Amino acid sequence: MSTITTTTCAICGASDYEVIRTFDSGVTVGECTSCGFIYTPRQHADPGSVLDGDAEHDLDVILRPILDGTVRHYRHAAYSSYLDRLEGLTAGRRLLDVGCAHGFFPAQAKARGWDCTAVEIQETLAAFASRTHDIEVLSGSIHDVDIGPRKFDAVTFTDSLEYVPDPVAALRKVREAMDEGAVLLAKVPNADYFRLGMAASRAGISLGETAFGPEQRVSHFTKDSFASLVAMAGFREIDVDWFEPIHSTLWHRIVGLPLASEMPPVLDRGKRFLRNTLHAAGRAEFRLTGRNNGSQSLLLVARR
Repeated sequence: MSTITTTTCAICGASDYEVIRTFDSGVTVGECTSCGFIYTPRQHADPGSVLDGDAEHDLDVILRPILDGTVRHYRHAAYSSYLDRLEGLTAGRRLLDVGCAHGFFPAQAKARGWDCTAVEIQETLAAFASRTHDIEVLSGSIHDVDIGPRKFDAVTFTDSLEYVPDPVAALRKVREAMDEGAVLLAKVPNADYFRLGMAASRAGISLGETAFGPEQRVSHFTKDSFASLVAMAGFREIDVDWFEPIHSTLWHRIVGLPLASEMPPVLDRGKRFLRNTLHAAGRAEFRLTGRNNGSQSLLLVARR
């Protein structure tokens, strides 16, 4: 059983909450009774352990086809979309990517002319990303690493902010490392989609993801709470939209290896159809009700 720590709401500081889900480990997802923010008041003591487990030489073997350019990473299209958005908002090309994991996003940015620095809490992944992509990776938590006097034109959190223990403090820290007018881009899961997943599960239907999991996640954002939290950190011109589904791989089930390359659509046709249909339905739902339970993810852009 993992060690559990307790915390208060990151938006209002209140400690009272209504339980939404409790994992077997004791990790509890709750909704703040004061402001409605969804977070984990009883959380995993080491949120950064979500990608723990692979030795660096194993990563070399598993990810070799992507590194060699034989196949593309399954998030390649999403990464291109992030960069298209950033390049339309800033002429600068100094990027800080927080939570780079294996480093494929900053590597893709580097190939498009960006000067990249990254932060990664897992030492093995930090070493792998630095060595294989020839980028500077600061090893450690965003709360602890020394960014130094450098300044950036863009800062990104791509599926990483939800694992940061104090997201407001983290955003304030990176804001200080950004030039005036620099762009923040952050992509996170949509908490309302997880509510739909729980309802579907009770009806015996699986959407393919663990609702509010992995249990290392400590924040669960809705469109409004995401914008509120980023505003608390001092950002402006905040815009939050729904991001198209990222079709994660099923290679582990098919071949028994955690491969990260794109899958031929024919091998994942049913789930792709379901995700895309829910995404379209969620957008229509938002126009009618102001809620979107169908889109998997939120994409936020803001200015320093």
